[in-house]
Amino acid sequence: MRDRKSKKMKMGIDILMTVLLFLLMAYHYTGQMWHEITGTAMFVLFICHHVMNRKWYLTIGKGKYPAGWISLTVMNLCLTVDVVLLMFSGIMMSGYVFRFLPFHGSVSFARRVHMTAAYLGFLLMSFHIGLHMGSVFGRIGNKLKEQEEKKRGFSLLRAVLLLLVCVVSIYGIYALNKRNFLGYISGSTMFAFFDYAELPVYFFLDYAAIMIFGITAAFLIQKIITGGLKGMAGKMKKHFTEHKKRYVILAVVLMVVCILFFVFGGLTYVRRHYRTVSVNRSQVTKTEKVDMNGKKGIIIYFTRVGNTNFKENVDAVSSASLMEENETLIGNSELLAEMLENAAGYPSYAIKTKKKYSSGYGATVSEAKKEMDANTPSELENDFPELSEYDTVLLVYPLWWGTLPMPVQTFLEKNDLTGKTVYSLVTHGGSGFGSAVQDTGKYTKAQVSSENLSVYDDDVTEALPEVTAWVKRIAGLN
Repeated sequence: MRDRKSKKMKMGIDILMTVLLFLLMAYHYTGQMWHEITGTAMFVLFICHHVMNRKWYLTIGKGKYPAGWISLTVMNLCLTVDVVLLMFSGIMMSGYVFRFLPFHGSVSFARRVHMTAAYLGFLLMSFHIGLHMGSVFGRIGNKLKEQEEKKRGFSLLRAVLLLLVCVVSIYGIYALNKRNFLGYISGSTMFAFFDYAELPVYFFLDYAAIMIFGITAAFLIQKIITGGLKGMAGKMKKHFTEHKKRYVILAVVLMVVCILFFVFGGLTYVRRHYRTVSVNRSQVTKTEKVDMNGKKGIIIYFTRVGNTNFKENVDAVSSASLMEENETLIGNSELLAEMLENAAGYPSYAIKTKKKYSSGYGATVSEAKKEMDANTPSELENDFPELSEYDTVLLVYPLWWGTLPMPVQTFLEKNDLTGKTVYSLVTHGGSGFGSAVQDTGKYTKAQVSSENLSVYDDDVTEALPEVTAWVKRIAGLN
């Protein structure tokens, strides 16, 4: 009875630790205080987990060490070291739970250690679970076999489950790249970039897929190590032979779904990355004049045009925030600034950098990342008019790496906007505002408005009604 209660308690702790792990990865949803509280709870459960499994430590160095046992031991020790690093680096950065402690080290060093350990720890935890899933998968398989003897259809259920795990694991590999795990683990990315506009369900589904990939990979590797690749291949061949028809049907269904996905997804990709965007500038920016109720404002925008050494044959595509009129390049932010100028009657000025970005969009993205990692202010080429006469600043810029481009940050830091209100119009490729609006307050003493507007890159040429409505809200007319 005691053993049964102990097993249930161990399982309960393991499940709770897995739930807390997902919450810890979602720092941008929970905030720092709850992140610290959750991390502390996780460490307490981690200690309880080890106390309840203390007999395992007594077996280290005793008896024979088969390959499977070696892999499990190495994984457990690596995970233990990782969690300890997470806790100590977290304490060094703590602003709430452990703030009372006298020792606080280099925050930048602690952040790098913490971020690397966090993403590596998520994978190690997934592998750890996978190495312990042999008995669980075995029990599930036996239950399905028992039901298969009583009822029909359970062999099909096994096939569906197997195929589902394969599909989710493949997506998990994609999600690893999408969430930049390798960049964080390797240390090449020094700051975590979050999409604050993303629905939490998408975030957690991606991380669940990554965990399922890790569990599956560890389980298969252990099977290969302990049973040999040949023996495992033989079992799989026998199983597929017995249920060939079912797998063929499922494979056809999966193929049709994939074809539909790639057709519709591929069309969107081609439209966004290869279709040249032409625009009649005067037509798409012509709008009604809005009474701004005495608000005196200025429009400041940043765009690639004027800040990039473009090649003559560069493509004007929405993914690169470019369009053209009679072979003249126009930036997304530039066009939106003109819409604002026509609606609000405010003058507009472009942020120009001394150092120009590369023509290729991919190269520009890399350069922007290096700027942010180095946290070096951009050198601006142009001066701005006297800003003291304005009380409103409409800031227009593209979302770069989830936040404001470095030239926009520099503008805010170099110009005293005390007493003014800053409104942001952000263009993006699917990430909404990111953390740009929250980050704006870090670089200026101005009041950062909550009345902001984000426009998807593909929708810029058709954004005039939305932009005009936004200007009316700023003026207090809506």
